[in-house]
Amino acid sequence: MGQVAVFFPAEKETSGLRFHLHAPFVPELSRASIKDTPANLPLYQQLAKLAASSLYKIRYFNLLTTEFLAALPNPQDVLGQYYYPIRDAIIHEMQHGKLTPTYLKGHAPAIHLLQAKTALKELLSSEDIALLVDSDDVKNYQWAMAASQKTVMLIDF
Repeated sequence: MGQVAVFFPAEKETSGLRFHLHAPFVPELSRASIKDTPANLPLYQQLAKLAASSLYKIRYFNLLTTEFLAALPNPQDVLGQYYYPIRDAIIHEMQHGKLTPTYLKGHAPAIHLLQAKTALKELLSSEDIALLVDSDDVKNYQWAMAASQKTVMLIDF
């Protein structure tokens, strides 16, 4: 599980994310967790923006792979309430930006990707998908790559 750090690990702070966060949070006096104070709220928002915008650089360096997706949060993850904005920003960017790996080795918005068994992906092309999908935007639908889980990454603020 990802750690949260304030120049040192906050041992009792659990984000629920599968990557580490490091920011100048106001810690509790014991330094074991992050203080529940309005002073920390902007940091969570800034980390959310940083995490979402970093996805484009990660893609640029050809690191936004199906293996990397395992480190990203999903709606089923149990997070502390202050970490919701980070998860929401990442999910929104993955849904609407050209970031999700496709079966044809590119990237596309997740809202335009379909998942199926490999045999079906090999059988039906993007043109075939357009015939099957009932949408005004059928030309953008593609096959998605399947993602694994359980990786850790670090976002340092």
